[in-house]
Amino acid sequence: MERGEGSQGREKWRKISNEEITSMTLKTMDNIMKVNDRLHLHKDTQCFFYDMTSKGYEWLMPGWIAEERHSMSETMKKKRVYRYYYNPTGRYYKSKKLVLQDWEKCGLILLDK
Repeated sequence: MERGEGSQGREKWRKISNEEITSMTLKTMDNIMKVNDRLHLHKDTQCFFYDMTSKGYEWLMPGWIAEERHSMSETMKKKRVYRYYYNPTGRYYKSKKLVLQDWEKCGLILLDK
């Protein structure tokens, strides 16, 4: 379930979504916009946000958000996807591995089915 695209803030993100957005996800989006300067993306970069209700991101805890940035590589002329993860306070992580390590420090363990 794609949650939205764009870097103009939560309003654009909210308009694009046709699905129910949880209140925890909205709070996290607010925090992301406050904490991170996301307005300086390359003009050809598209951003997509996902939460625990999105296919492939069911492993996320409530309030956590994944971001995919799709951009064209000028040297290789092909699309690259960068993934970032945000906790409910807006802090970002550069990989799923770092998210899981942080959860493990808190005593949480993720089991794959």
